[in-house]
Amino acid sequence: MSRSLSQIPDDHLLFWRMVEALDIPLAEAIRDDEVTPDRLSGMLSKCAHCRAPDYCALYLASRDGKARTPPSFCKNRAPLEKLQARHPAD
Repeated sequence: MSRSLSQIPDDHLLFWRMVEALDIPLAEAIRDDEVTPDRLSGMLSKCAHCRAPDYCALYLASRDGKARTPPSFCKNRAPLEKLQARHPAD
């Protein structure tokens, strides 16, 4: 049985929490057209349909909200790593 976002109130926040944990300036990437609305929508959709939201939340919690890389099971790992490479943390 599939789960809906309304059944799991925190899941829709995991993408944003991951972006913040990875220190990715997403607003800047959007402004600079590195992330288009369609691409962002696709990334959000992948996150929303992830089968491991509990593991994702645990991954973030175990790192006090800061991470050097997305978890290996993350469906958005490749695009998030590309954004990290383009915007290294200070």
